[in-house]
Amino acid sequence: AQSKDLAGLTLVFPADDGAFDVFCWAWIPQETAREHEKTDHVPYREWAKMGLVELTPGDVIDHRYVSECIVAVHERFRMVELAFDPFGATQLVTPLQEDHGILCVKVAQVFANLSEPMNLTLTLARTGKLRHGGNPLLRWQAGNVAAQVSKFDPKVVRPYKAKSTGRIDNMVGLYMALSRAIVHGSETEYVGA
Repeated sequence: AQSKDLAGLTLVFPADDGAFDVFCWAWIPQETAREHEKTDHVPYREWAKMGLVELTPGDVIDHRYVSECIVAVHERFRMVELAFDPFGATQLVTPLQEDHGILCVKVAQVFANLSEPMNLTLTLARTGKLRHGGNPLLRWQAGNVAAQVSKFDPKVVRPYKAKSTGRIDNMVGLYMALSRAIVHGSETEYVGA
């Protein structure tokens, strides 16, 4: 996440029936939450009361705080690996790897990495096999995702924001987590991004 934006973590849990259970965490600076409510047209502070978003201290994302939360999630669920966008993630990922032994895997935001999991997400959603408990944050972000189509193949896509104020962090995290789950197949229990 950029310093004043939303940061997100999405875990996928493969199920025996071919479905995936999805859990999300999100963080936004406490002092900018009200401003973001006006631009994004969503109730961040209400979502914080519901436990869907955590308000980090200050007016910028506290990466140390987010890192501590990720470590707690890892200790609870024993993530096999944590997929991350290599653009601007060094200060968050380095201590997770070096200090906590979390296997962090770069997933660049390119067609080759995101097309298959993005298409899988649509299939899972249409067949009722993408289970997220009706999470309003994830639903809102899903509505902000548009598909950029490759000029070489119309079936090859990657996500982008449909509008500048839309946030898609947890959805991109879902695609990255699914990309790693696809690689691991049935050998893994939990993958996060």
